[in-house]
Amino acid sequence: MVDYLDLILNRLHNTSKSITAQKVLLLSWIVSLKLQKPDGEDLIGYLKIYKESIDPDILLHLFLSHDREKEAIWIANQTKQHKPLIIYYIVHERVKSALEYMCNIESKESKSEMMLKYLSVFLKHEPIGTIGALRDEFKNLPLENLLPALTGVKYSYEHKQMVVNYLKDFIESYDTEIALVHNLYVYLLATESNLVFDDMLLQYLDSQEARYRRRMPVYLYRTLALYECQRFNKKQALIRIYSMLDYNEKSVMLALELDDLKRAKEYANYAAAIENDREIGKSLWMSILKAQSSKKETKIEDLLDILNASKGYLTINDVLQFSSSHIKLEKFESSLSAQFTKLNEEIKSAKEEIGRLVDYTEERRKKVVNLRKTVLFIDGSAICELCKERLVELSRLVVFPCKHSFHRDCIFEWLLINSACHSSTGRMTEKEKAYVESFLKSLCAGKIAVSYTHLRAHETSLHLVCRLLLEKKKKKKK
Repeated sequence: MVDYLDLILNRLHNTSKSITAQKVLLLSWIVSLKLQKPDGEDLIGYLKIYKESIDPDILLHLFLSHDREKEAIWIANQTKQHKPLIIYYIVHERVKSALEYMCNIESKESKSEMMLKYLSVFLKHEPIGTIGALRDEFKNLPLENLLPALTGVKYSYEHKQMVVNYLKDFIESYDTEIALVHNLYVYLLATESNLVFDDMLLQYLDSQEARYRRRMPVYLYRTLALYECQRFNKKQALIRIYSMLDYNEKSVMLALELDDLKRAKEYANYAAAIENDREIGKSLWMSILKAQSSKKETKIEDLLDILNASKGYLTINDVLQFSSSHIKLEKFESSLSAQFTKLNEEIKSAKEEIGRLVDYTEERRKKVVNLRKTVLFIDGSAICELCKERLVELSRLVVFPCKHSFHRDCIFEWLLINSACHSSTGRMTEKEKAYVESFLKSLCAGKIAVSYTHLRAHETSLHLVCRLLLEKKKKKKK
């Protein structure tokens, strides 16, 4: 019978291109009959001949019902129908095989769709492989789409650690703004009571608190995190969360309850600075002082350390008020003396620094005064005393201490006439200009420099040149 049906299918395949339904029916019937034979014939070669007549739903059902996995995989890959095969693996409690098959799907879109659809099953039965696949094969899957599955599974400690590390890497690598990712991370860490998870939780909250104090965005839902940490009695974590909620007084009191004096001091000053309220600062530091003084091992030095750290919110009278009977006061006098000595040294050092600043300021003031005496800025409308043309229209000019101003070329011309280097043409050569330049500089013993805007001049020697120039000007008028 199989041979007869096969003959009919072959004739239809070679002669007719339109009778699709009949060919699909015949192929499915033949495959069903072949699967009933005990010889276990490999049907992939046969199916390749009639590929266009394959109905994936029917044939996948037939092959999987007969546990013919090889043919089922071939059909799924040919027709892109992966779902029936994955369901088959899951139903038969072969979740690892389903995960491996899914990771080998060529189409990224189909692969991602299948992962999102069956992620909760994979996490429940094969968490190690699933987290590995998410890291390696599904890096581009939006994490927010994975959250329902990640939160809906009860993990063992080992598996929870893998999920936590996965979330940590994601948060640190992408600085994600998705608050639920941050809160899931906090929740998973809070549910375990061991040093590893506790340290990871505190490190994360410290980083978020640092962002909060720098006025950077904090994506954690802090109220929800507060609830979870209260639920699992994570008091050190609560200190940080109270601070991020601006409940700094609660942070201080809880830190004192946990005997974390260092953090209590930090939050006391931070709260007073944020609130800009001395009463709050005073109240918090008094609470710290009271808590420390109630301990039997407390020494007067401990109270004095609190006094110094309070930044002026506490006084010595406050310390004396809480110096109870069990605190030994024999060393009080020497400790207090040491505190005052230290304070005196700090005041002395500050005075010396102020003295240095005063000396430096006076020195700079004198330099400014001297500079004003030797430098003159010429007004744009100023004119040359010889040719009466505007000074700023030419490239270089000379200003004498008596505040008379000249064009450099006018001075060159006068010096040329009154010097031994007079040329027959009446025009200055470059050599003559160089000579005059050096002559001008020699008048003040190298203490001046001719510039484009002003000349720093030695007063006594240049006054002579200025007087001679002005005398020349008077003779011309006569």
